[in-house]
Amino acid sequence: MNITQLKYFHAVATYHTVSLAAQHLYISQPSLSNAIKELEREFSVNLFYRRYNGMVLTPAGTKLYNSVTDLLSRYEAVEQLMRTMGKDGKQLRFGIPPMISSFILAEIYKDLILTEKNIDLSITEKGKYELLEQLNDGLLDVVLLPHTKPFDSDFSAKKIGTLEIVCCANKSSPISQCKTVDANALAEYPLVLFFDTFFQTKTIKNWFANASVKPNVLLQTEQFSTAKNMIENGLAVGFMFKKLAQKNSSMATIPLDPPITVDISVLRKKEVYAHDCIKEFENYLQQRNLFL
Repeated sequence: MNITQLKYFHAVATYHTVSLAAQHLYISQPSLSNAIKELEREFSVNLFYRRYNGMVLTPAGTKLYNSVTDLLSRYEAVEQLMRTMGKDGKQLRFGIPPMISSFILAEIYKDLILTEKNIDLSITEKGKYELLEQLNDGLLDVVLLPHTKPFDSDFSAKKIGTLEIVCCANKSSPISQCKTVDANALAEYPLVLFFDTFFQTKTIKNWFANASVKPNVLLQTEQFSTAKNMIENGLAVGFMFKKLAQKNSSMATIPLDPPITVDISVLRKKEVYAHDCIKEFENYLQQRNLFL
């Protein structure tokens, strides 16, 4: 038994047919079928029921599948570690939410990436919960995330700043004249929010729930530009970090009542080896004060 056979077995169990699994693995169907048969022959066990509509796991196959899923995840993490060390520790897979990315990523490039020519930077822009899942699965090395509660002890988290969330509206909107705005005042306004996988959206919805107000959500999106355009054209009211909102002169920014502030921390998994590039990046984010 070897890791290739287990990968092939896992693919067939996932796609339920040899043909689809072979397409996913970019190998021929005979090669895949032979690998599965050799695995079954080696241990004298049937892993699949071969049926006209596909491959179905036997009880023994189900047990192997459950074990192999975790094993392959760990193997891929180790494989990625070896690739990283093979590049002298210069590969960095960085995750960041789009709204935060929009006002600090250029600074990161200017200050660090452009001066470190050997850094192989890969950037993923997703909501907090998707980024946290990818970090946990070993698909990202470092993520920058907003939060109001401490992270799980499996993660190394270093706070690097604090941001305030404010209400944003077209300057001609009546609400733009308010000094502060609460959930009741926003009850009738159409809102543009990010998808529910975004931390900010859950935070805003909790803010409404605490006031026993149901928000009037017109649109949810994952694109910052879409939300910005909706607000600028007076089609909806939205929410942004104050630091970002104040850079857009076409919008009015109104503090929330009660206010919402979130901490921003840089995270990595404790159990995963942190090469020099990751440590350098963490130190940079802590010392640069990008959120002032």
